[in-house]
Amino acid sequence: MSRVTGVATGVSVVVALFALGVGCGSSSDGASAGGAAGQSANGGSGNGGAAAGTAGAVGGTAGAGGGSAGAAGTGNVEMAACSAYATAYCSLLLSCQTEAFHDVYGTMDNCTGGRIGACMDRFAAPGAQTTPAMVSACAAVLVPANGCTTVRSACVFQGTLGDATACAYDAQCQSKLCKVAAYGAACGVCGEPAPKGDPCFQSNGCAPGLQCGKDVCVSSLPLGSACDPAQFDCAFPNLCSKGTCQPPPGVNQPCDQLYGGCTESDDAECLDNVCQKLVWNGVGGDCDSNKGILCLGGLDCNPVGGPGKCEVRAPKPPTLAADCK
Repeated sequence: MSRVTGVATGVSVVVALFALGVGCGSSSDGASAGGAAGQSANGGSGNGGAAAGTAGAVGGTAGAGGGSAGAAGTGNVEMAACSAYATAYCSLLLSCQTEAFHDVYGTMDNCTGGRIGACMDRFAAPGAQTTPAMVSACAAVLVPANGCTTVRSACVFQGTLGDATACAYDAQCQSKLCKVAAYGAACGVCGEPAPKGDPCFQSNGCAPGLQCGKDVCVSSLPLGSACDPAQFDCAFPNLCSKGTCQPPPGVNQPCDQLYGGCTESDDAECLDNVCQKLVWNGVGGDCDSNKGILCLGGLDCNPVGGPGKCEVRAPKPPTLAADCK
């Protein structure tokens, strides 16, 4: 959703990398750029929910009498894998969807911290069979050289929970999908991707060949195809312009204020029908969404939309997999 116009943009904000690090509202554990995001600091919508977790016990120390040191505990191995994943994920997000990175996280530390916590939580999630080795393999392919829209099969994990079972992560489910019933929901139920025309609230919630448009599964149309701007049916990152799917415009290029957007990596917003570079401010900084002056992730503009000042958002306890019942 454009935080300026308030119009949903379908396949929107944050890369579908979220699944490893976010709650059910993520797209799949396979990372493709163009998925749903958590409720943004400045009013953009999408799905996702942060979860927290802590590392397990560390390895043992050498015993008395010359015994050897114990092997590093499982928590250390898991933490190392999640740290590598979080760094790779956040770096790719910053490269592919710079605006989303600033909007949701604000800083690299906020991003990696949130992703590590959720990644650690998922190891203990009911039905999840993900191992540190699998997470490390996923991290290895989350690089810009592999593209922003390519689904990484190494990041698609399968669990043991059957359909209609409560879940927080796609990787808990046999179907590889934890379906949510509303944007931003942290918990959902395992289920199959939806067919064309059915409601959807996450980027990977639709059957192959489809994508989540304006809350409904629509055909994912390639570049040059005839399209409907109201349906948001062009494959990410393309947009429907003058009836056909076209690449999004860059900074200082004309854009469609109602249905369009700008190149995600340009960190720009469509303002007055021109893609304009955004300004991101920290605590105490100015904010005015109508002028593209926004608050970094974790902050809110008071009053909402501005003109106003950026303030720290009241913290909310994270939703863990164990909370989804």
